[in-house]
Amino acid sequence: MQKAFGGKRHLINPRVADITEPKPEQSRVNCQYRHECSLGCPYGTYFCTHSVALPVAVATVNLTLRPFFEVRQVLYYNNRKRATGVEVVDAETNKTYQYTADVIFLNASTFNSTWLLMNSATDVWEGGLGSASEELGHNAMDHNFRVGAEGSVEGFDDKYYFDRCPAGFYIPRFRNVDGEERPYLRGFGYQGSASREGWNREIAELNIGKDLKNALSTPGSWRIGMTAFGEMLPDHANRIALATSLTDKWGLPVLSISVELSENEKKMRSAAPSRCCRRSAWSM
Repeated sequence: MQKAFGGKRHLINPRVADITEPKPEQSRVNCQYRHECSLGCPYGTYFCTHSVALPVAVATVNLTLRPFFEVRQVLYYNNRKRATGVEVVDAETNKTYQYTADVIFLNASTFNSTWLLMNSATDVWEGGLGSASEELGHNAMDHNFRVGAEGSVEGFDDKYYFDRCPAGFYIPRFRNVDGEERPYLRGFGYQGSASREGWNREIAELNIGKDLKNALSTPGSWRIGMTAFGEMLPDHANRIALATSLTDKWGLPVLSISVELSENEKKMRSAAPSRCCRRSAWSM
């Protein structure tokens, strides 16, 4: 890449929050190579909230987990002009409870945290808590992705890899930088990975017995692929709102989502795949 692009494009091998030696004082052990990273490592090797942070918090005896509670709204005390707690419903018994606190964190990710605000303090603001600017729920943005390329890598059938890597590679944005101008604003980077096909490439009906075992014991071809992740511009028309006529099993309004790509994102999507690769068979 240095030779082909003169140092203007870079390939980064991502680092991961993966410990390499046991940490018994933290109830964590090194990687067991179970390939369960995406599910949350049960051994605490790969850092994730429920297997690393939450056990530490529980051990302080200052944390109470309520896994079957659905938060209805943030409680707002208008006379004090501040939030005072949350109202929740027990998903198993349908009973309602209220909890008060000096500080409240909304950790329900982007859309559901916004849902909570829109469903709170509606007697004070029609659009919900934090809607005075008339921007709450607007300018919804997503990854502009699902475009890219993949192909086979020839000439390495005598090579294999040891262990595994829970992350792939990343090529940072290289468009609309250093004074370059494209027919769209912002840009995109690429995320990808390469590996040899495993046993699950085979369809069982094609072989049986010894032939099936031999087929599954032999590595498949090397494959490489990457997907462009582009920026999406804020647009006031792209919004989420509380549905007025549709509710969930607890009688709470569900989200109505109205988001579409602008011409800028469409132009970016047209440019991303053609810059990914020019052949189906990659030369490494």
